Amino acid sequence: MKYRIGYRTFKTALAVPIAVYLAMLINLESYTTAGVIAILCVQPTKRRSLRFALDIFFCALAGTILALVILSLFGYTILGLGLLFLFYIPIPVTFNIRNGIVIGAVVILALFVSGDITLDVIKNSFWLVAIGGGTALSMNLFMPNITETLAKRKIAIEDDYRKVFKQIASHLNGYGHEENTEVLNGLHKEIDRAKSLAFVDIENHFLRHEDRLYQYFHMRQDQLGILKRIDELAKSVKTHSEESVKIAQFILGLTDSLHHFKSTKTNREMLTVMTNDFENLPLPTSKETFIHRATLLQLLKELNAYLLVKESMQEVNDAVMKKESGTKSVRSR
Repeated sequence: MKYRIGYRTFKTALAVPIAVYLAMLINLESYTTAGVIAILCVQPTKRRSLRFALDIFFCALAGTILALVILSLFGYTILGLGLLFLFYIPIPVTFNIRNGIVIGAVVILALFVSGDITLDVIKNSFWLVAIGGGTALSMNLFMPNITETLAKRKIAIEDDYRKVFKQIASHLNGYGHEENTEVLNGLHKEIDRAKSLAFVDIENHFLRHEDRLYQYFHMRQDQLGILKRIDELAKSVKTHSEESVKIAQFILGLTDSLHHFKSTKTNREMLTVMTNDFENLPLPTSKETFIHRATLLQLLKELNAYLLVKESMQEVNDAVMKKESGTKSVRSR
């Protein structure tokens, strides 16, 4: 097992002593609780850290209000404590702020142990939450820039797509076909990793709610299943013909338009023409010719489905850009 100190571990190691020191500096009771809160709030992304901090705050607030009501009615007794937790726990679950359950419980226990809920006791609890959460959020402002990594992964994925398409075209041209299984399996893993990384990039920006690179990797994920079907169909073509050569040329053309900004309109028009030509060919005179044409026709349909995935993403991006430009023009007035 490899021992390593990651970026998040390093930030946690900084956040905990700073939070505890600040809590000690202003003479807070149970100052180590600030360190515990810091540990919970140092998350892999900025948004998750903020969500944790807010969940903890609202759970602490709910716990304090309930403690004021229930402990004043039933006293600082075991019965009162049991009733307090009976009514407290459903609140974080109902409002989906489960991240703060434990710290809210710590606040409740601190109020219970105090034996008398005063303003100072409440202030102490919320100062601990503010210092622990604030320190963690400060640490999470420093995140590694992964834009360059995402760009490199995008290029690597496009190169692999290009490799697969060239092998398919080579087979349809009658030059043999190397197995694409290893490349396709590698693509599956690489796209998953890239998509996860792109999501982390979104989560590290408070004001950004969409990301074109994330949408791009999502598109490639959808296209990959279709690409596998195209590869299987191409492998089932046993002989090459004038029609298979035409499809091979079309597929080679696709390798030059893999970039997500390239329009699919021309390629889809070419596919429509090719499909119409296939359908207007004279009826096959043998079983082999019939199977050959049927396979090629199915191949054209899969290629069209492949392009439709890209077209859908482009339409979404165009709509987002239109919305953004409209918002900017309204603001400038």
